[in-house]
Amino acid sequence: MFVRWFFTVFPREMAQAWHLMRPALVVWLALSATLALLTSYTTTVTTGGADLVLVRAAFSRLVIVATAWVLDRSTAGRPLEPAELFGLYLRKVPALLGYGAIAFGLCLAARALTLAAVVMVLGGGDGGLLAGRALSLAVYYTLLVRFCFFPFLVVLAERGKFDALTAPAEGLARRAAYLAWPLFVSDRLGEGRRWGLLPYVVLISLAPAWAGSAGTAALAAGEWLAFMAYAVLFAHYKARSSEVGA
Repeated sequence: MFVRWFFTVFPREMAQAWHLMRPALVVWLALSATLALLTSYTTTVTTGGADLVLVRAAFSRLVIVATAWVLDRSTAGRPLEPAELFGLYLRKVPALLGYGAIAFGLCLAARALTLAAVVMVLGGGDGGLLAGRALSLAVYYTLLVRFCFFPFLVVLAERGKFDALTAPAEGLARRAAYLAWPLFVSDRLGEGRRWGLLPYVVLISLAPAWAGSAGTAALAAGEWLAFMAYAVLFAHYKARSSEVGA
């Protein structure tokens, strides 16, 4: 099944991503190069490392906002207006940080608990550690793919448009759906598509890291590949939003 997906669906969706990114090609190239240079600099400088990591993390949040905004403008055929982007930064970055902390906190906690449970059962030998790391990584990405739409929801959507998805929740789940609605809605929007979304989530996570050891130019290519994966996720997000009438 994976081979069939890799040779049929993957090329088609990446071609669609290229078509979506082409109107703002200069922006994507600039973002890829900037991220690559910043990553290379933070990994080579030995002093002030913690501060540089914080700068890189903050810049990454700004890039996520810009990614969602540029993709949305390109899809609608509207021009890029920097003033609108700066307004989004002021309004959306705090929410993106908060919901992102919840999402990644849940994924990392599940990964750590899975590793601890497997090692407890199989022991701390090489076999137990290998099985624990493999299973915990699978759990991590299985949860992460459920939240893959939340950046687009935070930046581009309003909670009221997805009442049809949050209304059926009852009790504690209803409160959670209200307070953390981008995470809840992202999970609902991804239903039935998670296996198709998972490779792109992994690609976004690992492509820059894989390319980083080959130099800055390769790292920029890795960042570009991650942006293309974001574009595929965005296309799925728009399609599912249309299906639920949002």
